[in-house]
Amino acid sequence: MVDKPKVYEFKPHEKDLSKVLGDLESEVMDTLWKLQKASVRDIHEDIKSRRSLAFNTVATILDRLYKKKFVERELIREKGIYYVYSPALTRKEFEKLVAKHVLGGLFESFEDSTIMFLLENLNINNPEMLEEIKKQLKKIKSKGESKT
Repeated sequence: MVDKPKVYEFKPHEKDLSKVLGDLESEVMDTLWKLQKASVRDIHEDIKSRRSLAFNTVATILDRLYKKKFVERELIREKGIYYVYSPALTRKEFEKLVAKHVLGGLFESFEDSTIMFLLENLNINNPEMLEEIKKQLKKIKSKGESKT
């Protein structure tokens, strides 16, 4: 079984990807999602057009992201030896992973409050969506009743 990436920390006060990754990790992931497959040099070139950053720093960040299972790498042995990196998951998959981690933690500790907050703040105006929620709640309720 392949290990899945894990979200280790959630910082609600930060922006975008920095809520779960460091600033440089966020920028490297954004660049990698844009390029899809790239060497450290390619990523460094893209980022250095926006900020001053050492090549070795980008290599270190990519190694950290690889250890966290957010990127994959392939060793290339032509014109030298180097890695080519690619995202281990799409941005959408990453966002889903973060939502699962954060909401899972909230449900674990504050189940009732989390559910009420979500229901009060969903702002659902779609009647079909409301009906689907009702159906799901009935299913959950009937499962609970059949266990007793």
